[in-house]
Amino acid sequence: MQSRPTPDSRIDAGGRAAARRRGLGAAWSALADGAEWRQAGRSEFRFAVRAMTEWPVCLVAVRFVSVGACAGLGVAGVVLLWLPTGPHGVVGRSVLVVLLTVSVIVAALWGICPFPGWRGAVAYAVWGDLTILGVALTLSDPRAQLVTVILLSAVGTFVAGFLGWRAMLLHCGYCAAVILGIDAWALCARSASGWSVYLVSGVAVVVDVLMPAMLQFPVEVARRSIVAVTRLSNRDPLTGLLNRRGLRSAATYIVARHRESGGELAVIVVDLDRLKQVNDEYGHIRGDLVLRETGRALAERMDALAAARTGGDEFVLIVHLPDPADLPAVADRCAGCVFGDDQLQVTASVGAAHAPAVTADLDVLQRLADDSMYAAKRAGGGRRVIAAGR
Repeated sequence: MQSRPTPDSRIDAGGRAAARRRGLGAAWSALADGAEWRQAGRSEFRFAVRAMTEWPVCLVAVRFVSVGACAGLGVAGVVLLWLPTGPHGVVGRSVLVVLLTVSVIVAALWGICPFPGWRGAVAYAVWGDLTILGVALTLSDPRAQLVTVILLSAVGTFVAGFLGWRAMLLHCGYCAAVILGIDAWALCARSASGWSVYLVSGVAVVVDVLMPAMLQFPVEVARRSIVAVTRLSNRDPLTGLLNRRGLRSAATYIVARHRESGGELAVIVVDLDRLKQVNDEYGHIRGDLVLRETGRALAERMDALAAARTGGDEFVLIVHLPDPADLPAVADRCAGCVFGDDQLQVTASVGAAHAPAVTADLDVLQRLADDSMYAAKRAGGGRRVIAAGR
């Protein structure tokens, strides 16, 4: 006699089904997000390089392995020139020599040039995929071609470590298309026995497609976990803005990014007046409400490069100004973001400092903005003071 499902089991099953639907929806959204595809690999590359910068031997190791891989491809190509399955005819040999020469040049560039940026990493992966395919196509036997394309797994390892799952999806699709193309050509040309070609094809699929995809999964999980933990450690739990540590990390990136952008960088310090009185009269719940809503308004209304809560009632913003004459108006807008109602008459003392982006030192600007904010407080609060950067 079968037991009937209980209401609780039906609820649990419904919850699991809803979770699966949400998971499928999130997966589809990630696959269909055109903006993310255009930016594919940028954040992953930044993460990988920053992580390895903390341990410079990793960057040296990547450079050393890349030099060895490119040089090894060149040496392997020289051997292929003399094998029976190697290229036949002047055209095939010439193409192989050109590809091997370029491989040696790329190896030299890895050895003497600075570590590449995101565009360089993408170009390197694309070059590796196309070069290995080019070498394979110069060979006269489909089995030798399939053995050669197994080297695409080396490119897959680079993509997994530096460019993320979207780039890996493209790479795996490319590898599968290459293997299927060689199989189709071998079948049509009848240039090799089918079973041997398919056997090598199976190995190529495992090594080029399945293994890199399996490698990508733990790499992606680890990256996302570290990013989540780092985000929590860099965020203020009450407002969701950056904390002092997060602001310092963001400042380093902002200075590097805007060094050549022209205009000026400004630091604005917003300190709430009478927040202690609000806590004493209405309780900390109302005080937290003021802080939370003020932080939300600063994040949503101000076009800031970074917004942080650095103290109990103190907020710091970093903004880019095409014209420094706009700073007083921007500071007034910051003061207007302070939350209040008929009961909570909260104002803000605002201090600001600015300097040309090309020479800006954000630590110095923050000290000047702090001094300006305290000057505003000494003058009675509810006002702004602007200082020029040095």
